[in-house]
Amino acid sequence: MSTRGELGPPPWLRPPGQPQPAPTIRLDLLIDCAPDQDPGVTQRDEPVSFDPRHRRYGARGITSLAVHLPATEAAGPPPHDPITALRND
Repeated sequence: MSTRGELGPPPWLRPPGQPQPAPTIRLDLLIDCAPDQDPGVTQRDEPVSFDPRHRRYGARGITSLAVHLPATEAAGPPPHDPITALRND
């Protein structure tokens, strides 16, 4: 057995008859904070000045949130054909 296989995670042990949990995908979301909420992180990308010679940016508060979504075999972008809307079928 390779070293990589030996150091990998152990197999999940479950009682007989209990189904294996469905795989999930973790998504980290960055969300704007409400004005009265304490921000976890500040990001300096809030436009303050739109002068093209000297554009200035202010800080905005953001917080992070992790969500777990079920992973499906068809996880991926849906098929997209932009020409479909232009066809006269």
